[in-house]
Amino acid sequence: MTRRIRTITTLLAATALTANAWAGTIRTKDLDVPPGGMLVCTVLNLTDEPIDIDPAIVSHDQTLRTDFIATTWRDEIDLIPDTVVLESMASDACHCLVRLEGGRRRDVRVLLEAYDADGFRTGFVGGR
Repeated sequence: MTRRIRTITTLLAATALTANAWAGTIRTKDLDVPPGGMLVCTVLNLTDEPIDIDPAIVSHDQTLRTDFIATTWRDEIDLIPDTVVLESMASDACHCLVRLEGGRRRDVRVLLEAYDADGFRTGFVGGR
């Protein structure tokens, strides 16, 4: 095998790995955090398949603003998540960004909710 063919083969393999690294990204629309309130992002796995769900609540400049994250499992042994819930009390938090591996965007639902200081929901947006 010539050096040029090996280089092309290596580049094609690297491109394939990069392309499959994250199957999809979901970004919700922005919500404002009420004074003293918080944002809550919930990601629901609609399948019975293992999906790597990498969510974050971020600001407009994409700074990580997640304060809390918890995962409930449909099957812990086979690593099949049921829901992932994130919270942020940062005043500049504005949307939920979810990266998926091993699944497609249609395999999950994303809900971002805003709550005021008294715990009342003041708004919500979905993401797909």
